[in-house]
Amino acid sequence: MATVNLFLDTRRNNDGFGLIKINVTHNRVQRLYTTGIKIDRQNFEKFTNSIGPSGLSGKVKNEAFIDLYNRLFGSYLEGEIVQIGFVRKANEIIETLGRDFTFEGFKQILDGGLKVKKDEKTINCILANFDKTIEQLFKEDRIGSALAYKCAKNSILKFLESQSLDILNSFSIIRKNKQISEVKFESVNVGFLKQYEKWMLKEGKEPKKMDGIRTPATISTVSINLRQLRAIFNKAISDNITSNYPFGKGRYQIPASKNTKKSISKDDIKKLLDYTANPETMEQRSHDIWVFSYLSNGMNISDICNLKRSDFNKIENCIEFSRQKTINSTRGNQTKIKVYFDETQLEIIERWKSKSGPYLFDFISEGKSALETKNKIRQIIKVTNFHMRKIGRSLGIEGDLNTYTARHTFATILLRSQAPLAFISKSLGHSNFKTTEAYLGSFEEDKVREYLKVLK
Repeated sequence: MATVNLFLDTRRNNDGFGLIKINVTHNRVQRLYTTGIKIDRQNFEKFTNSIGPSGLSGKVKNEAFIDLYNRLFGSYLEGEIVQIGFVRKANEIIETLGRDFTFEGFKQILDGGLKVKKDEKTINCILANFDKTIEQLFKEDRIGSALAYKCAKNSILKFLESQSLDILNSFSIIRKNKQISEVKFESVNVGFLKQYEKWMLKEGKEPKKMDGIRTPATISTVSINLRQLRAIFNKAISDNITSNYPFGKGRYQIPASKNTKKSISKDDIKKLLDYTANPETMEQRSHDIWVFSYLSNGMNISDICNLKRSDFNKIENCIEFSRQKTINSTRGNQTKIKVYFDETQLEIIERWKSKSGPYLFDFISEGKSALETKNKIRQIIKVTNFHMRKIGRSLGIEGDLNTYTARHTFATILLRSQAPLAFISKSLGHSNFKTTEAYLGSFEEDKVREYLKVLK
């Protein structure tokens, strides 16, 4: 992966000033790209020394330095248009290009976007169409969707690179120097998709250890990757790139992931609510986040982190928000979810509230790129899952006590309490009942027996 850092170029200046440039390094090769910003060496060194892992030091009050930081690492106004900082933009371009990074491609995007050829939309290559989709999603700051498409593309590439020449030839796919450069839409048929599914269930999971041994992927992962591929096909057909469509009835059916039980019982919930975590520790924060999620309509962690102070109605002790998951895909019909807070939720807010800035909680900060924010929230989820699993084991709670469990348990316990499905669906922010039903876990055995008594 290419890296970016700052460089002060003073080669053509004899007055102690220089041009700030971004230095991009890839495979030990370096290229400089100017920002057009001029600064003297002394101030440049003071500025760079003020930047730490979390950004510009809070001790910096110099407005010129703050403005410079935004122009390089954050965002800034140019007229009435919001511009992305040079370093931030460079890192996002590198993330978008991924393994396909070239300095030429980097410069084209940096200079104002890839120049679209008149016939570009008719490119008959699945990989190229994946890249176009990923690039567009990154531009829209839809980081989760962009990464999902990127994972699907990389998985398909790994599959093809692992296949014999005979198999590749049967799909009319050419491999040169162990690299797959092009996959035409017509190459993907039912046989291709079945072969990919078989490979995924055998060795589709990326190795996490140094031994590099691949392990079986889950049906859920297979399903997610193939849904991304199907979306690429749907877009290609609407753009008249291809008429080939291997999915659907009588063709290849994307496997449905098994709906395993993800909720816990009400008795286990009581244990968790009564649990006293070590104060002012990551254990307490994790416990508070999980409990807040459960009590707040099963709100997921991304939505919790993105809650705004301005949306908190202190008179009614409630908040209204739109789900981050759908905020880009359903702009014209945003569903607002209203959550009422009790004493437990208010205590959690008081413990972790943000002292400044727009956010209700002090979990993420403004001025970060969408990718940086996404990575921060992922880290919060990882830490929360780690501590909640430890708490679950100490309380004798069976199952994986992760952040998804809080959401699923909220829905399932409401259903067991005979709450209408329409109410549950609205509370979760779902647009249809089928989505809600997927969240509902199995009934407890004693509840099943109680229902069966009416048969006699």
